[in-house]
Amino acid sequence: MLQHRNAVNGILGGADPQVWDKLNKNEIQWKDIPDFVEQYKQVEDWAKKGYFNKDLFTGTYEKQQQALAKGDAAMVIQGGFFVPEVLKQDPNAQIGFFPLPNKDGEESIALSGGTQVFIAKNSKHPEEAKDLLRFITDKEQAQSALEQAPGISPFKDIDVSDKMPEAMKEVQTFVNTGKIARHGDDAYVVPMPYDDLVAAYTELLAGKITADEFVEKHQDIYAKNAKIAKIPGF
Repeated sequence: MLQHRNAVNGILGGADPQVWDKLNKNEIQWKDIPDFVEQYKQVEDWAKKGYFNKDLFTGTYEKQQQALAKGDAAMVIQGGFFVPEVLKQDPNAQIGFFPLPNKDGEESIALSGGTQVFIAKNSKHPEEAKDLLRFITDKEQAQSALEQAPGISPFKDIDVSDKMPEAMKEVQTFVNTGKIARHGDDAYVVPMPYDDLVAAYTELLAGKITADEFVEKHQDIYAKNAKIAKIPGF
């Protein structure tokens, strides 16, 4: 669910780089974004045609890895971190990558920012904590970490693309050619209503609501969260 949402957000940001600013100011609603509505109509259509696995609501992350590695699943919607896990199941698995299909044929993916690490204000050992952060962000250590789990490097002077699995090389091509957009979790100021969002996704996948009803629920639960968080303009 979350990875599909992230992929959709990449399409939105690619189609309109200002979309997050408009949403943050409550100048537009989710239903006003054609690509957003279209993506969930697509999910509704997939569900009706039976494209999803039979254990959709009971399957686990590990089962998903196994299904793709064994060829029991044709494709999955996942983040780049998923690829090494599949290759642990079968090092010879031929795994590729492509972005979500969309009506206009434009290709863009959401790229998240770096993860922040903080030191507690009242830490008993702040200098030692700083030394640890200096150590793990040292070029040699960063190089070693990326070589052990090859992925998109956040460092301009570290490149491990020659060691990447084929799927990650394809993702790297998107980055190199600028076919990327701001990640929704980095750009949108409204806190994600996780439980309500999962519930709405579940209803859509189970055929209990339509795509239009999902979009309406999506708007309502985010607007509710914005008001709880006292975000100006909501």
